[in-house]
Amino acid sequence: MVDADLRVVGMVLMAELGRVAEDQRELLPILLAADVATPVEPVCPGDSLLDTVRKMGARGTATLPVVDPRTGRLIGIIDRGHVLAIYEQSLAMEGGG
Repeated sequence: MVDADLRVVGMVLMAELGRVAEDQRELLPILLAADVATPVEPVCPGDSLLDTVRKMGARGTATLPVVDPRTGRLIGIIDRGHVLAIYEQSLAMEGGG
């Protein structure tokens, strides 16, 4: 989730959506994303992949927002699939191709 200035304010996790759907069915028509959003520590383009994976583990999420470090504005997302693909590419390059 982002605010009007595109700064990250939280994320809606699939686990939370499942919990709400199960426990709060009668409220679904009136719930807003902000009602189920959780705070998130975003990553910046210069952050290491190790730090990114650690943040994912600490939050129990496979996806994190990527923000501009100066403005805090959302510029993309990164998930475990991205990290694994980059890792596999680096291994292939180290192995000669």
